[in-house]
Amino acid sequence: MFDLIHPDTSFCYNPFQYVQDDKDVLRLISNLIKNTTPKGSQSSDPFWEKSETALLQALMMYLLHEAPPEEQNFPMIMEMLASAQVKEEDEDYESPLDILFERLEMREPESIAVKQYHIYKQAAGKTAKSILISVGVRLAAFNLKQIADLTCTDELDLASIGEKKVALFCCIPDADTSLNYLVGMIYSQLFQTLYYVADRLHGGKLPIPVHCIMDEWANVALPDDFEKILATMRSRSISCSIIVQNMSQIKALFKDSWESLAGNCDELLYLGGNEKETHKYISELLGKETIVRPLGCMP
Repeated sequence: MFDLIHPDTSFCYNPFQYVQDDKDVLRLISNLIKNTTPKGSQSSDPFWEKSETALLQALMMYLLHEAPPEEQNFPMIMEMLASAQVKEEDEDYESPLDILFERLEMREPESIAVKQYHIYKQAAGKTAKSILISVGVRLAAFNLKQIADLTCTDELDLASIGEKKVALFCCIPDADTSLNYLVGMIYSQLFQTLYYVADRLHGGKLPIPVHCIMDEWANVALPDDFEKILATMRSRSISCSIIVQNMSQIKALFKDSWESLAGNCDELLYLGGNEKETHKYISELLGKETIVRPLGCMP
């Protein structure tokens, strides 16, 4: 059980554990940025978000390639961020983090971690400081001891799901969504891991079928390619139940492609509601039908 309501008694989850290559880093950081960006907020300048992304990619790739396994976690990323000091009045100042990447560049000039760090370092002193503050605020939860302990090691063993009978419960508080991005990362890495296990180890199909009951589906950010995952998961013995309050939730998340997503769901269970658009959608699905009854029968 991954329990954000009672993190002290929860199984631990370390996203680093499920990264196979550098492409997985790009996917994970993209999911993290998306999950930690407030819904409905749109920046007119994507510079800040892209700069944060480049910095986080550099730090994660450095740990994956250079650090021992026990240091490959998000609490360690927070320690690296703490060493990334910037002095606005001194553009030539080198922080401990700058020196760390300089040494890596001397050993491995083509390191992808170095290349991503250089993207971040193109920012001037004042701008770089703002980027650091933004990243620090975005990941502030990892400075909490409870969350640091929860994510420094891994006990979920996502790769075993689909190879043996097991149930994974993800519990999120209904009054606080600030940590829901951790469950969003689990979703992303679960599908990624199950696809890898099915394709590489079992000839394209999991030995034990996996069914995901996705309650609170609309409140947890999903993988960017969820539509594609939904359309292709069946061949790998994976299925899911998408649970929403009304059709408006689906339309809000997939404005231009919600019909395609709904079309990939073979069955629909409607438990009732009072939302007009949902009533209209269900009515159109049912269509028109003429019922003929013998005379004398009750209508």
